[in-house]
Amino acid sequence: MTQINLETGTIAYSDKGAGMPIFWMHGLMMGAEVDEQLRVIDFEQLSQKFRLIRIDAPGHGQSSASTIAESYQWNRLPMAHEAIAQELNIQQKVVAGFSMGSAAAIHYACQHPENIKALILAMPPKIWSDRPEQCKSYNKMAQLASTGRLQRLLPCLLTDTPIQFVEDAFPGSRKIATQAMSSLAPEVYYNLFTAAAQSDYPSKEEVEKLNIPTLILGWEGDDTHPHSSIEQLKSVLPKAEVHIAKNITELKQFTTIVEEFVASHSS
Repeated sequence: MTQINLETGTIAYSDKGAGMPIFWMHGLMMGAEVDEQLRVIDFEQLSQKFRLIRIDAPGHGQSSASTIAESYQWNRLPMAHEAIAQELNIQQKVVAGFSMGSAAAIHYACQHPENIKALILAMPPKIWSDRPEQCKSYNKMAQLASTGRLQRLLPCLLTDTPIQFVEDAFPGSRKIATQAMSSLAPEVYYNLFTAAAQSDYPSKEEVEKLNIPTLILGWEGDDTHPHSSIEQLKSVLPKAEVHIAKNITELKQFTTIVEEFVASHSS
């Protein structure tokens, strides 16, 4: 991966393929390499049709950790997207991500709407009215991290991550996710969860102004990435297209759905 220096540290990214650029960021405690192993999206297949730029968030993957908790706040993550766009001289682009990465994408779209051709929000986390409950959980995780107990307890806390539905579709997903989530640098966890507890999607008022084609991907039975978040987004995004996987066959169609969506907005 290539690295770029920001005030908060070093950001790692990969740049592969040609065509419409897609900037993609992973979810909380994951990473670009982990996403590739999980196979929910076939990134190799995507890079054969588009220019795929995959970003490791601060403290994840090959990006350096920051000692400042605010660096991990979701509205600050797009600093990496913009720095990379400027480095590569890319203007128009699709921005995308899983969970936390989807929050980075939609914050980036709100901050730089003139440069966004389309938006992909994969597995949106709890947002808006559902967010306070999730923030309480993140604050508890931060407290455990401050005592040094979190990393030891994570394998026990993550026994259902990802949900059984995904494990059935892509065997070994839980082992990959648990290993990734348990292997961040010890000093990252407190700042990461403190920032997550302070973060949300942009406000409804901001999102309503996005006149940008948006693809929302989700799956059933995941309390951390609930259907209610998708419904809230669908109600305010004027150009939203929603696909919710109800079975393994539909889940394995996600890559094709992304390909067709990006292709339709590449002109």
